[in-house]
Amino acid sequence: MQAIAPGAALPDGDYVLGSERHDQLVEALGGIAPADGSAHPLAAWVIALGGIGIGIGDLFAAAGVAMEDGPMLGACELTLRRPLDVGTRYAVSGTITDLQAKTGRKLGRFDVLTIRLDVTDGDTTAATCTCSMILPRRQPLG
Repeated sequence: MQAIAPGAALPDGDYVLGSERHDQLVEALGGIAPADGSAHPLAAWVIALGGIGIGIGDLFAAAGVAMEDGPMLGACELTLRRPLDVGTRYAVSGTITDLQAKTGRKLGRFDVLTIRLDVTDGDTTAATCTCSMILPRRQPLG
């Protein structure tokens, strides 16, 4: 993978949301599956993050942050262009869109890493997931 910088591409991947995983998602949300048999809209997030060609821990490590440092999801925007299907293989591609260094009273120094993930079926983009992640920058003890 290229350096963690705006404009860098993330490795491509793919994901199939199986019916069991979909049922678990709907149950966890306390919701009801769509009557038309399509996937719950939040499945776009599961497919996007699950299908990118790099594990989230590896992405954070490439940014110099260990999972033990407590990276967290700051914001997520989902755009569904059409309903997603359970059992369909979707391609996922991504780009780092922003990386900002910040400082907060409670967290101290941290970066905000923003990625855009496109979920496609053939040549058609079915969904886009833009996530901002908070990456704490632990100060060395000394």
